[in-house]
Amino acid sequence: MNKFKVNSEIRAKDVILIDAEGNNVGLTPLNKALDVAAEKELDLVQVSENDGKCICKVMDYKKFIYEQKKKDRRNKKPKHEEVMKEFQFRPNIDPHDLETKTKKIKSLLDKKYRVKVYSRLFGRQVNQKEKAMEILKQVYENVTNQDLPQGALKFENNYISLYISAPKS
Repeated sequence: MNKFKVNSEIRAKDVILIDAEGNNVGLTPLNKALDVAAEKELDLVQVSENDGKCICKVMDYKKFIYEQKKKDRRNKKPKHEEVMKEFQFRPNIDPHDLETKTKKIKSLLDKKYRVKVYSRLFGRQVNQKEKAMEILKQVYENVTNQDLPQGALKFENNYISLYISAPKS
């Protein structure tokens, strides 16, 4: 965050003054601009400098800095679109566990998260590939209330995955 010049830190003779309501007063001597700010018990803040002309605004400087920091914090927060949650399902998952995970996925999709649902097959489970695919298909249908699109499941050796995004509204 850049440092703004405030009140006595401003060194220009004449400034383009913007009053507290946002109205452009025009070119004003610095002393008069400081008097206007003092009358309203606010600060004179140099907002920018164009071609040697200072643009100054009458405002509460501490409130301005607070709002700038708040805005910066808001911009630093991660977006839900960028965060992906993952859920693993085994081919022999219990129906109640499947239902519980499905509810959790629905709540995350309501919060606009992307969800990756996958099944890793170990040892003899490789022979249960169809069962794992059926479970992932069932999860997708329960969550979105739609049929699984063709080619949505990705296969890699003993790994089957499916990506589910929140519906765009």
